[in-house]
Amino acid sequence: IIVPCPELPNTDFTGSSSGSGCFIASAAFGSPMAKEVDLLRGFRDKHLMTNSVGRWIVAVYYEYSPPVADIIAQHELLRKATRVVLVPLVFIIKYPGVSLSTGLMILVVMFVLIRRRTVAHR
Repeated sequence: IIVPCPELPNTDFTGSSSGSGCFIASAAFGSPMAKEVDLLRGFRDKHLMTNSVGRWIVAVYYEYSPPVADIIAQHELLRKATRVVLVPLVFIIKYPGVSLSTGLMILVVMFVLIRRRTVAHR
């Protein structure tokens, strides 16, 4: 599938490993060459494409995301909103140890707060 990229006039991207299609991250970050897009592309290649479930996810994404990406690319508010959603994912991929530690700390704090509340109401 060749998808025209509205941000880059007269440029097509195929979505292959050698070039990112104008999919959601490319639309949100304004370029298939953005460092965030490259990080997501690496995650796709190193993790998702190495197993059948991941390949299925990628195939579904490639089938349905181009029209969504076209809409995102044409509206700055949608580009910003999509970046807000994608930035935490990019952070988790880039810093998995920090993300895991932070997530565990949040769970512990939530457990302690819930436990205190439960004990206080008895």
